[in-house]
Amino acid sequence: MLSYFLILPIILILSSLYDICDIIKNKKRREIKIKSGVKIVNMNKNMIKKVILVLSLIALFSIVLGGCTIIGFITIPTTGTVYITVDDSQRKAFVPVPTYPYHYNIFMDGSYKATIESGETVELYNVLLGNHTFEARDVSYVYCYGSVSEEISSGVNYVTIPVEFHY
Repeated sequence: MLSYFLILPIILILSSLYDICDIIKNKKRREIKIKSGVKIVNMNKNMIKKVILVLSLIALFSIVLGGCTIIGFITIPTTGTVYITVDDSQRKAFVPVPTYPYHYNIFMDGSYKATIESGETVELYNVLLGNHTFEARDVSYVYCYGSVSEEISSGVNYVTIPVEFHY
């Protein structure tokens, strides 16, 4: 978007230079002699408007691009926050419930992120936007695991991983 702001003044400057060269080349100017002997070039009104416009654009862009930002740049978010929980209700239907809570290793796109107990939530910050695969694997029982693919957007995202008994 910034390149459009730089291209417009360049086009206007080139257009103005072209008009000036055309005036000089074709000798379309009129010279008025003043008593003191100084010559003044009488340009047409469109040419004067173009020169004023180009000079004001140059002044504006030198202020904006020079560090004194009048209009701040819009930042587009590229990350989001993810809250991950584990749903082990299907697991409990097949495996007896122990007296201690289940522990799960949490993975995102195959990379280890945390270990949580059933009922806990893990928070992942600065997760890149896009589709990600989240997995939960039981720490002590290899046949209980689950995964889910979710589209992560900017802001807060909630992911629930269903864990099942696989035999």
